[in-house]
Amino acid sequence: LLTIDIICHGTPSPMLWKEYLNFLEMKKSKKVLGYNFRSKINGWHEHTEVAMYDDNKSDYKSREVQVFRNIFYSHNALRPSCHNCKYTNFARPSDVTMADFRGIEKINKNFDDNRGTSLVLINTDYGRKVFNNIKGQFDCYISNTRDCVQRNLIKPTPVSKNRDNFWQDYHNHG
Repeated sequence: LLTIDIICHGTPSPMLWKEYLNFLEMKKSKKVLGYNFRSKINGWHEHTEVAMYDDNKSDYKSREVQVFRNIFYSHNALRPSCHNCKYTNFARPSDVTMADFRGIEKINKNFDDNRGTSLVLINTDYGRKVFNNIKGQFDCYISNTRDCVQRNLIKPTPVSKNRDNFWQDYHNHG
């Protein structure tokens, strides 16, 4: 058994997500069949959301499709436990930690193809053994922890000062 964890920004409310999908379906008068939170349609550096509908069309340009991204990055809708996450450190419980390698363009421009670069942190001897067995199957750049530090690897996402107002407005107005 190989255990893997991810560096997480936070998890938004599932209730809010379901209501957002209902909002999109009502606005567009069609069913949402899929939703890509990190589409690379405009490249990796430009975070774009894409909704796929039952008429085989997708939308990444409308304001409505970008609403959830804005709510997510405002930190207003993250679960309260995200702001106190005990896993935002290098003492990870898994064999391997994975994430987007944000900032790779500053460290090794050859790995910045604007399609995304993965960060893999090896936490255990077993994780290192597995990694060494497969690393010949992909391009690999050995870095150090100083170069790959990300905010949510050292501290939790902060609570938004607008969080209470957001939820009050949401409960009052939807």
